[in-house]
Amino acid sequence: MRSEMKSMDSATNAADATLATGWSIQEDLQRQRALFDNMMGSIDEMRGSVPTIGSLIESIKRKRKRDVIVVSAVVAVCLTFTAIVVL
Repeated sequence: MRSEMKSMDSATNAADATLATGWSIQEDLQRQRALFDNMMGSIDEMRGSVPTIGSLIESIKRKRKRDVIVVSAVVAVCLTFTAIVVL
């Protein structure tokens, strides 16, 4: 009976530690999100005031979208070949 109590206490302490870590991570992520939101607001303000920065940001977004499409196509081709070989 005593060993069961120790085991239960141990499991409860481990769960408490895990929950505390989770809450801490959640708070850190919320702070990071607020920081990124502020940064994006500042970038949007700069983009509006300096047209060159706006065009630079738009070209970066286009290149990023193109990269995503290329990676997606490569993954689709690899999955297709894998399916053909397996079947």
